[in-house]
Amino acid sequence: MTKFFLYILKQLAFWLFYFILLQGLFLFFFLKELNAVSLSHILFTFKTGFFLNLSAAAYCTILPVIIIFIAGLSKMNGEKMVLAVTTFLLLCCSLIYVTDFALYHNWGTRINGKALWYLQFPGTVSASAGNLGHIKFVMGVTLVSAFGWFIYKKYLSKELQFKQQPIQLSLSFILMISVLFITLRGGISGRPISKGQSYYSKYPILNYAAINGFWNFFDIVSHYKSQGNPYHYYLTHELENLQIQFVKEYSSSSPKLSSIDKPNILFVYLESWGADVVGCLGGQLNVTPGFDLLTKEGLLFNKFYSTGFRTEQGLMATLSGFPAQAQTYPMETMDRFENYPNLIRELSSVGYFTSYFTGGNPQFANTDVFLQSAGIDKINKELLENAKRKSAWGALDEETFDWVLNSLKKQPTPFFSSMVTLTSHEWFEAPVKKIFTENDFVASNYKNTVYYSDSCLYDFIVKAKKQKWYDNTLIVIMADHACNYPLNRSMNDPERYHIPMLITGGALKNEYRGTINSNLGGHLNIPALVCNELKLNPEKFKLSTSIFNLNSFAYYTYDHGVGVMSANDFVVYDVNLKDIIRTKYKSDSLLKLGKYLMQSSAQMKEDYQTKK
Repeated sequence: MTKFFLYILKQLAFWLFYFILLQGLFLFFFLKELNAVSLSHILFTFKTGFFLNLSAAAYCTILPVIIIFIAGLSKMNGEKMVLAVTTFLLLCCSLIYVTDFALYHNWGTRINGKALWYLQFPGTVSASAGNLGHIKFVMGVTLVSAFGWFIYKKYLSKELQFKQQPIQLSLSFILMISVLFITLRGGISGRPISKGQSYYSKYPILNYAAINGFWNFFDIVSHYKSQGNPYHYYLTHELENLQIQFVKEYSSSSPKLSSIDKPNILFVYLESWGADVVGCLGGQLNVTPGFDLLTKEGLLFNKFYSTGFRTEQGLMATLSGFPAQAQTYPMETMDRFENYPNLIRELSSVGYFTSYFTGGNPQFANTDVFLQSAGIDKINKELLENAKRKSAWGALDEETFDWVLNSLKKQPTPFFSSMVTLTSHEWFEAPVKKIFTENDFVASNYKNTVYYSDSCLYDFIVKAKKQKWYDNTLIVIMADHACNYPLNRSMNDPERYHIPMLITGGALKNEYRGTINSNLGGHLNIPALVCNELKLNPEKFKLSTSIFNLNSFAYYTYDHGVGVMSANDFVVYDVNLKDIIRTKYKSDSLLKLGKYLMQSSAQMKEDYQTKK
């Protein structure tokens, strides 16, 4: 029994050491985020992450122990089988951790349900892997895993001959398995171990570093489907009172922007454009010279923020008034999309022809189902196959804009159309001219692709002015979301979500041309803006308010957190820490608003998806 116990202890110690090495590797890769953090606070992540690492080590130890037990009963040699199983587990861990590191690099989070959901779109997901951006992660994890495999083969894979009788061996096995089960569960208390126990810091990187990637992956898989509203800050009657207060404080009419009753409306979503590269918004100069020029003939909203960090989040917010969710992802459930309010449906009811254009795959993230459920008239599906020049995500923007230009002149009017650009999608490796060269080649590529998209946008507007439909059209140009480049902003940083938003077009009243609106706003304001413009009832879009309201606010979510901004303050609240991690004055009213929006929007999701 002693040898059996020592064998298990060595297996457990091996996996624990391996996971701690990977934890250290994660911190090493993202050292830039830890410049202002004390060493003691950084090292504390190993203490808080110890029990998740130990739990994961217990999971990885169970299968080899079972094999050795069976080998002991059958007198077979289990050495090769144990080595094969361990090799397989190391390969699985390597794949999980490379993905983990890449996701944190791009999304600011570890593997979550949203990332797993994207796996159903493998052709498009592969485009986000990047050719160079993740090589360091692959190399680092591979080296650690190869080192682990070498140590295991040399010192731990030798067959142990247990000379116990079958009954004695079986009793020893039952006892050891029970110990492992208690270990992986995190003890004998009533509540099993959870990743929430690893959260201790206002710096997200340290909390994520404390989460064991192997344990987290299988926890996500086993709890993949959402179980209702995860937020319970207010009772039902309190939530209803907050809804009344919300409408009273933030809803108001908007001035009519166009000079005609039913203008054509065109939404242009700019992929991954952040304010940090838009000169007229205080970003780096000369990256978007075309957009900067267009602001001289349009209405610029210079304090506009995205609701999330993925394209479908921006689409749902601007078309359905549905904000991004911190822990749930409404685009996964396709069978209730018809219950969501949608500008496409509302404008169709008053005679608008509706269409959607993309140079990529419209099926990605269930976008086509979402649009079709709203009754859209036309979804462009032909460009991806016919494009002459492509990036990993689809047709280059020049061809997309030309396709849209040729299509719009054939459409019935009035029309409500949307288009998305793609060339500036991560990892920004499109075949475009290299204008910017820096040590950070990903940041350079990002600016180069934005510069290219900017030139295509400007060229499109110049050509559009010659079309018959232009004089009767409002063109709403906005980013679908931003990204952390080029300044490597943290995922919870409010300025990471600052994006451009411009209304232009021939139908825009002269009094608004060349003007700037400095009210806070974001994607959620768009449905109310369109409804007010066309004298439609905006009440269906419960969380969409007027950006022209002097009390306007901006709201965004990221994995396990929410940010809310007002003219004088902002708060960023972490769901796991249950505390504010960024703020100016720590406004109680903003925190209350953020919690209300999280709970209310999650409840809306449940209501929409269960309504018959």
